[in-house]
Amino acid sequence: MGQYLQMGICNQIVIDKDNKLNIALEQVIESLQQDMDMSLFELIETEEQFVFNIKESIVMEHLHPFLQFQYSLYDQEEPYKKCFSSVLHAITECCSLQAIEEIANRNGSPCFQTSIIDDEIKISDWEWLRVEYTIWVMFAEGKIYMEAYEYFLRFLQNLTKASNKSEISGAFRCFIQ
Repeated sequence: MGQYLQMGICNQIVIDKDNKLNIALEQVIESLQQDMDMSLFELIETEEQFVFNIKESIVMEHLHPFLQFQYSLYDQEEPYKKCFSSVLHAITECCSLQAIEEIANRNGSPCFQTSIIDDEIKISDWEWLRVEYTIWVMFAEGKIYMEAYEYFLRFLQNLTKASNKSEISGAFRCFIQ
């Protein structure tokens, strides 16, 4: 089955409370912390869900330099070069997290768009918890014909985080979907 490699900044994590595992919130955060810096997120608890949203201050200070650096490592030929420039300019003009979310939601470009990923996190040796990630995709490549590349994706995540010291890189995720 063909899927797309999607890499970007996770801006929201949603976990349903009705998950039948009866696990403590601290255990969920500990499991999420294995892949992302959870201090970059704020928790909003509803009756049905735990919702972690990336902090606006992190986005406003770090998203533009992070994307600028990551885009500089990618092929600088058209149509990518124009796409990168357009996104960076649009983000520079934004004065709020909501404005950036609107760009990602309406843009639909391969270098900055919203994607919702259904995934699981390991809670214990035998327990997995369904998680919904919303990411701002900065690269989408595909179709990719491969399965079970969890360690390769973790390598890409670690490589990106190590190469870019911006605080927002702690929210970087990479998926095949």
